[in-house]
Amino acid sequence: MYLKSSGISKFYRKMKRSINRGGFYAKYGKNENPQLFKNRLYKRFSIIGAKRRTIYKKDPHFITKWVKTNKYEWGNFLSYSMLANRIFGKSILKSSIKKQTRNHWQILHNLMKKKQTEIAVLYSKKPKAE
Repeated sequence: MYLKSSGISKFYRKMKRSINRGGFYAKYGKNENPQLFKNRLYKRFSIIGAKRRTIYKKDPHFITKWVKTNKYEWGNFLSYSMLANRIFGKSILKSSIKKQTRNHWQILHNLMKKKQTEIAVLYSKKPKAE
């Protein structure tokens, strides 16, 4: 079992587009020290944001108890791929889905590093207001 290549390419296209958009706002924003907002990017496009958790609500009958709901905090494409790997992992091709997404961390960091250097070069060329 494999994930569709179109789904994986869509994930990487969104990643690149979000990093470029974040770079634009970092370059031309009003911050004195322009940087990418990395926490958002990590949550959307890395394994850090893939940890889905069940939402609990307070029990209406007992004040001190909590009730498990069927809802989850949002995940990302990697949480979907991990779930698919868990479901279809009983077959012979156990790690085929993991192999498709294993380079996401390196790709994310390379794109972010490239954009951060672009921002730093532009920021070093700007005349500083005195």
